[in-house]
Amino acid sequence: MRFISRNRYRKIGVGILFALFLVLIISHSQQSLNSVKNIITRQTSMIAGKGNDKDLEWTPEKLKQFMHLLDKQNHNIYNNSYHSFSTNTNNNNNNNFRQLIQSTANSSHSEYKLQFPSLSQYLTYISDEQSALTPSFVLSKRSPLNKASLVFGVPHIKRSKESYLQLTLYFLIKNIKPWDLNDTHIIVFIAETDMNYVMNTTRMIVHHFEEYINSGILAVISPSPTYYPDFNKLYKKQTLGDPLKRVHWRTKQNLDFAYLMMYAYTKGDYYVQLEDDVVSTPDYVGLIKEAIIDLNKNKTEWFTIRFCRLGFIGQMLKSQDLPQLITFMLIFHEDQPSDWLLDYLIQTRVCRKDKDAKDCRQRKDSLWRTHKTSLFQHIGYHSSLDGKVQKLKDKFFKTKTFSYIVHKDNPPADVITSLKSFKDHTISKSYKGDDYFWAINPKDGDHIIITFNEPTVLDELTINSGNFEHPNDKIPDETTVEIIPQISQNSSFVVTSDGYYIIGSFVDGFIKITNLKDFGLINKLRV
Repeated sequence: MRFISRNRYRKIGVGILFALFLVLIISHSQQSLNSVKNIITRQTSMIAGKGNDKDLEWTPEKLKQFMHLLDKQNHNIYNNSYHSFSTNTNNNNNNNFRQLIQSTANSSHSEYKLQFPSLSQYLTYISDEQSALTPSFVLSKRSPLNKASLVFGVPHIKRSKESYLQLTLYFLIKNIKPWDLNDTHIIVFIAETDMNYVMNTTRMIVHHFEEYINSGILAVISPSPTYYPDFNKLYKKQTLGDPLKRVHWRTKQNLDFAYLMMYAYTKGDYYVQLEDDVVSTPDYVGLIKEAIIDLNKNKTEWFTIRFCRLGFIGQMLKSQDLPQLITFMLIFHEDQPSDWLLDYLIQTRVCRKDKDAKDCRQRKDSLWRTHKTSLFQHIGYHSSLDGKVQKLKDKFFKTKTFSYIVHKDNPPADVITSLKSFKDHTISKSYKGDDYFWAINPKDGDHIIITFNEPTVLDELTINSGNFEHPNDKIPDETTVEIIPQISQNSSFVVTSDGYYIIGSFVDGFIKITNLKDFGLINKLRV
C-alpha cells in the first residue's frame, strides 16, 4: 500500500483540473486533442501507481509543452468560431454594428474627459480657484503682446524693521543699459493682503520710478486675499523640525514665489527670481544675455543658471520651464524651503538611484549652471522672518563702488552745512561729484545751504540719501527743500519767515522736483 502525502493530493487535483479543462476546449482539433490526452494519460497513470514519484511532478518542460498545445488548440477554436460567426451573421447585423461604431465616434465623450489636477487640489483650502488667482491689484502699462527677453520677479513683504525695496529697485533700474531697458520687465509682487500697505508701497514706487511705470518696464501686483490660508489653523506640523513660526514663513514664501511665477510666466522668454533686498552689478542685463547666447551657441543643455550663490536669489529659468517648478513648489509648499525644492526638482530630473552622491552632483551641475561671477548681492541685515538677522554675503559678487553715483553737472555754488562730516566725506566734495557726504550725529534744525555764484535757472532737483547696508540712515521725511527766487513769486507755496519758498519735502530719504523752471532765476536753495 502506498501512502500519498497532502502535497501529492494537491498535485493530483491540479492534474485532474487540467484534464477537465482540456476536455471542454479541444473538441474541435483531433490532432491536438490526442497529444494532450497523452500527457493527461501519463499523469493519471502515475497517480494510479504506474510510475515513480518524480514522474508526478509538473516540470517546467511539461508545462511548456502543455501550454504550447493549449495555445494551438485555442487558435483553432478561434478560427472555427470566427468562421461560424461570419457565415451566420446577416448583413443587417453588420449594418447595426457599423451604426453603433459611427455613433460612438461622433459623440463628444464629454463625460469621459480627463481632469488635470487643479490648484485647489494642491492648496486644499482654496474653494474658488478663479478668485484666488485673480490679482487684487495690478499696475502695469506694458502691453501683453510686448514680451520682454528678461523678466525679473521681486517679491516684497512688510518688514518689522527697515525696507530695502526702494534701494533694490533703484539699482536694478540704474544698472540697466539704455538699449536694454525696453527689453526688460521688472515685476514687484507686494505679497500682502492689507490694501493700505499695498497702496502706500505702490505710492512710494510711483513717486520714485513713475517714468519706468509709464514705459512698461516696471509693474506692481498684489494677490487676492483668498490665495492665502489661515496659517495658524491650517499648518500645525513642524516640518523639518522647524518652529511653527519659521514653517509658516517659508510656506508663505513658497506660495509667494509660485504666484509671482504664474503671473510672470507669459511676460517674457526668461525669468530671474530676485528678492527685495538685493543690489545688482552694472550692466547685469547685458551680462545675462551674453551668458544665454554662449550656452545656446554651444548647444549646452541647461535648466537653471544661477547668477548669485545665495538661496533663490538670481536663479534664472526659461519661462517654458516655469510650470514644472510652480507645480513642484505647490505640491511641497509646506514641506521644504524654496531653494531646496529647486534642488530636489533638478535632482529628480537627472539623478540615478543606483549611483552615488558624487555622480548626482555632477549630473545636477550639468543642468544647473553657475555664472563665473555673481551679478546680485544680498544687502538685507534684518530678514523678512521677524527677529532673524541675515549676514550672508556672496563672495563672488565683485562690485565694490556701485553705491556711489558720480555727477559733475551741478551749477557753481558755495555749499555750507551745520552737519558734522565724518572724516573727509564733506558736503562740498559731494556737491562737486568727487565723493559722497557722510554726516554724523544729526539733530533737529540742521541744514544745508547752497548759494549759487550767479542766479541760476534750474531744470530739476534730485537728492538721494541712504546706504544699502544702513537703509535707515537717510534724510527724514519731515525735511523740506526751500528756495529763494530772484523775483518774488505770486504762488500757493508756503513762504518761511526768512523768505524761503517751501517747494517740497523728502519721502523715504528721496526727493525729485521737475518744475523749477517756473520760478525763474534762483539765488539760494536750502535743505
